[in-house]
Amino acid sequence: MSVGDEVAAHVLRDNYEQNVMLAMTRYNGPSMVTVHARLLQALEDAGRLDRKLEALPTGRELAQREAVGEGLCSAEMAVVAAYAKIVLTEQIADSTVPDESWFQRVLAGYFPAAIVSRFAGDMAAHPLRHELITTCVVNDMVNRGGTTFVHRAMEETGADSAQVTRAYTISREVFGLEVLWADIEALDNEVPTAAQHSAYHEIRRLIDRATRWLIDVRFPITDVAGEIEHFAATVAELSPQIPHLLRGSERENLYAEVDRMVGLGLPRNLSVRISELLTAFLLLDVVEIAHSSGQPAHEVAQLHFAVSDRFSVDEMLTRISNLPRDDRQTWPPCRSRCASCAACRPERSAVRLAEPFDDGVRPVGDHRVDAEGEYELDVDRLVDRPHVDAVSARVGAGDELRFRAHQRQAGSGNADAHRQDAVAPSG
Repeated sequence: MSVGDEVAAHVLRDNYEQNVMLAMTRYNGPSMVTVHARLLQALEDAGRLDRKLEALPTGRELAQREAVGEGLCSAEMAVVAAYAKIVLTEQIADSTVPDESWFQRVLAGYFPAAIVSRFAGDMAAHPLRHELITTCVVNDMVNRGGTTFVHRAMEETGADSAQVTRAYTISREVFGLEVLWADIEALDNEVPTAAQHSAYHEIRRLIDRATRWLIDVRFPITDVAGEIEHFAATVAELSPQIPHLLRGSERENLYAEVDRMVGLGLPRNLSVRISELLTAFLLLDVVEIAHSSGQPAHEVAQLHFAVSDRFSVDEMLTRISNLPRDDRQTWPPCRSRCASCAACRPERSAVRLAEPFDDGVRPVGDHRVDAEGEYELDVDRLVDRPHVDAVSARVGAGDELRFRAHQRQAGSGNADAHRQDAVAPSG
């Protein structure tokens, strides 16, 4: 491919991704009206947007559209996306993100291969290096995560845009999302558009959850490459085992979701991989527990998913997630409860790994030993152990401690970048 052809391909690739983002807005638009309204209001309050000049609807007009099941149209959403990118570009350009080591690879991806090969040694000295990296990072994050993604993450966690950018990047790499996106794109004109939209939507849900979890648990994120290394290998190893790790109703729910995706028109193999995403997200907890307890990750995973099934954690999370998100006063407390509910699962798993049995049996930790001397985790007995209430109480206290840590990190000079209300960070 010539340099000119490769430049053209890069331009068309960005246009393609932006059009997918706009299509997803049409797909999700009616359910996101209040979120779009908050974003527009935030841009307007900051003096960055003139609704009348851009022919964008007022808050009252958006409420009227929501009442009849309508949202922003594609032309309006394109304008809002442009403003979101402009503001985010300025924020990231003013941060250290474009100068951090992991993001230097973005620059090489911007230029045609022949240019990179010939001038590899000069890339770091490019006079527009900072601006090019910023533009590429912002385009990718907004195109893939959605126009309101960064705004919502900042609103719900209190983190600044640089933290959200790092967390998004880690999520994308740890869960191998580039491969999934490519596999969905390969089905263009072969499966119904609704099937692709549904798959993209599940990936966005994973990005939302993983980004918030990383900000909450790994805050402050300073080393993207180190975080990817910390999580990626275990997530890649255990993700294919998810159908075997799940139990009871949670396994049934997984297969029901696979059937739904297949019914929309996606191939079964891809349907399984997409349907597993929100369960694979829980492997982040598994990695943390395995590192802190010194136990093998696959054993932690067995216990972790058994705890989730025993206490119907996924059902609780789903019910919380389905609560109305009409405004900032209603939804963040719901997210806080969702975070506390999710946090109970790793806390309970860790407690059961750490505490010995009273009867003193099983010298090899909490395992069942068979006649040949082989052993496996005695999940059922572990899950039945006490201290659930104590763990739940610690979770509530942990939310408050994490919030205070965010406040301390903010300092007097960065107050605008962190939460100003009393909502605990969500995971």
